Amino acid sequence: ILSRMGFFSQEEYSSIQERAIGDVCSHFIDKNGQIACPELDDRVVAIPLNVIKKIPKKILIAVGEEKAQGILACLYGKLVDYLYIDYPTAITLLKLDKLHSKR
Repeated sequence: ILSRMGFFSQEEYSSIQERAIGDVCSHFIDKNGQIACPELDDRVVAIPLNVIKKIPKKILIAVGEEKAQGILACLYGKLVDYLYIDYPTAITLLKLDKLHSKR
């Protein structure tokens, strides 16, 4: 949607798709919960991730196994303290974490 609205060029959108696993408050993050595209993040008008990390009780609510990689990235990046997810997503999350820790 952001690309169609003209916020990103097709080249920038492709870069986001290659490097980002999800987004937190419009900040595209990589698999480790870090900014995936620093050159594009400079344009984001939102609370910075370093400020989010300092919030004492961050809650992530999500449903759907397709969100597991993004959830895991938030956990790795210390962007969440409490999870509220469904059982299938939890199972997928545990499997992905196990694969990630083997690398």
